[in-house]
Amino acid sequence: MILRKNEQILHTVYHHFFPYVKRLVLFSLFSILIFVLVRFLTLTFPAVAFYIYLTFFVILVAVFLYMSFIYWMDRLIITNQRLIFINWISLTYVQENEIFLKDVQDIAAFESGIIRFIPFLSNGTVVIKSSAYKVDITFEEVGKASAVKTFINKISEHDKK
Repeated sequence: MILRKNEQILHTVYHHFFPYVKRLVLFSLFSILIFVLVRFLTLTFPAVAFYIYLTFFVILVAVFLYMSFIYWMDRLIITNQRLIFINWISLTYVQENEIFLKDVQDIAAFESGIIRFIPFLSNGTVVIKSSAYKVDITFEEVGKASAVKTFINKISEHDKK
């Protein structure tokens, strides 16, 4: 991402931490299940039990680091001229979409969570539709989605004047 002339970053929006914590808990339960299954495997091959445990531990750590990296590298960059959405699909494939502020047609924010009025538990989705592009931006699991919507509306209205 290269900024244009006279372009400044106003705000950067990342994923909310609570969906990540939910995934982390599910991954931990899955890891415990894997180690129980590995335990039965080591009973069959006791001579190489250490290597079997080490192999599965390294695989689980690698999957955890990959999952964390992909989740935390997604971001929505709001500048004074455009919105830039950087979506990491995998380590080798990054998708970048941009919409100029003057082309923003509609913004929708959908909030969800256990209790949406408690900020650290609430997360949502921001959908930004453009009149000039075929690509719309959908950023999921954002904290304070309605605040992001309000901020983008405010700066896009200011840009259209």
